[in-house]
Amino acid sequence: MRGNVQIPPGEGERRAQRGYVTQYNFAASLIYEGLASGKLQWIGVADRQAGKFDDLVLGYANQIFAYQVKTSVDPSPFSIRTQLLGAENLLAKIVKARRSISCSAQAASVEITYICDNSARTDDSIVDLGPPVSCVFGKPALSRILGLFPGGFAATTSG
Repeated sequence: MRGNVQIPPGEGERRAQRGYVTQYNFAASLIYEGLASGKLQWIGVADRQAGKFDDLVLGYANQIFAYQVKTSVDPSPFSIRTQLLGAENLLAKIVKARRSISCSAQAASVEITYICDNSARTDDSIVDLGPPVSCVFGKPALSRILGLFPGGFAATTSG
């Protein structure tokens, strides 16, 4: 019960599941592509080895793809600097996940992708040189990712 409003049984669970719809659609699309190509070898969901990037982990012969998908009720602009180095400390989490996956799977290549429906601020800069660059950082993201998150942001690291 919140205030004077009583929440019906199961409503919290239904709300939580609705929050995963975009993530599930994204995962289904990638899994289908992998199966259709005949190259997908395994699928991980909530994979402990992937750290924060555990929403979907796909294993191919010499490559592993790990994804973290975030959606918001009210998407808003964010600072790349803050996201990567500030309170969220996403950069450290990317490095940790990549090391963990690389060690456990011994794959030739590991690609980590962070996707959200928020957009990068246009007045932000990762470095203190030149014009703002945050909004450019996410542009190389795959069109299928951004198609699921109109106006959203995706950053990928691989190697």
